Amino acid sequence: MKNLKIKLISVIVLLGFVGNICVCNAYAADSILNDLNSLGITYMLGVESRMESNITRGEFSQLVINMMGQREIAESLITYNYFTDIEDSPYKGAINLLMAEGYVSGTGNGKFEPENYITYNQICKIMVSVLGYDVIVSDSSLESYAYAAGSIGITKNVDSSQSILKIKDVLTIIDNCLDIDKMVP
Repeated sequence: MKNLKIKLISVIVLLGFVGNICVCNAYAADSILNDLNSLGITYMLGVESRMESNITRGEFSQLVINMMGQREIAESLITYNYFTDIEDSPYKGAINLLMAEGYVSGTGNGKFEPENYITYNQICKIMVSVLGYDVIVSDSSLESYAYAAGSIGITKNVDSSQSILKIKDVLTIIDNCLDIDKMVP
């Protein structure tokens, strides 16, 4: 009977601890969302009610351009078509600017696939490049970029075991990037 009481108390304590972690993570996500909203970084994305959803390649492109403060430049590039499948995308200007800057290269055959979900490794590649840390990447594989992203703190507090991230995790990555100094050549 004594062992049963000890096990029961252990389970109750553990559930309380897990509950506190969930509440803290939810609070952190809300705090990050509020911060990024106030900076205009989530402009055009309507992510407030979609924090547990995945993010598309097009949406992520807009998020990065907003973070870089280059929305107006991106809007001036909506007449270009670097890719054959972005003509009707609301993120066309952002995609074109990321392509022009060399941060993205598409998925092959002249396509970008803006409606497909972006992967963890693709996010890491883009963010390492945007911050100028390409020089620390050992080779051009996406896995090397993911390792570099972890090394410089881009993916701090993000579950890297998922290949497709939730919007809340992507916003954490963007928030982390705001705290990392851009590497100057």
